[in-house]
Amino acid sequence: MKQSLPVTVFLFILLALFGSWFAGTWIKGNEGSGKVVSRSLSSCDLLKSACEFRQLDNNFKIQFTGRPSPLVPFFVTLKANAQQPDAVKISFEMEGMDMGYAVYQMRYQPLADIWKAKVILPICATGRADWRLNVHLKSAGEWYMSEFEFLLK
Repeated sequence: MKQSLPVTVFLFILLALFGSWFAGTWIKGNEGSGKVVSRSLSSCDLLKSACEFRQLDNNFKIQFTGRPSPLVPFFVTLKANAQQPDAVKISFEMEGMDMGYAVYQMRYQPLADIWKAKVILPICATGRADWRLNVHLKSAGEWYMSEFEFLLK
């Protein structure tokens, strides 16, 4: 009986690792297999105002609803001037830092004609506050990305 406990624990850990690997593979597979075909960096500061950018032969406007702060939920909204993309996801990152999985699917709100996501900024253990918001727009199986840098003070 005592010898079966280590075997049971080992099998449980092995099952948990396999489950984590499978879940990660499934999540990555559902993000879309298309590659990023266009990437642009905006000089607009999202903390000061909404930012406009152009992708997919369309104009978009993105903004924060409320001032971002680590570990405090806030909303990000996106409005397209013309045709809507197939999907929109946003991610937050810092240059040279692994901030974990901070990727959010934006949901289209047809009554308001906007894309919206409730997000939470991770906290940086080193105290850095130089963030980059990546906006990924999907159309015809390909991703188009625009980047916005901002500094929380």
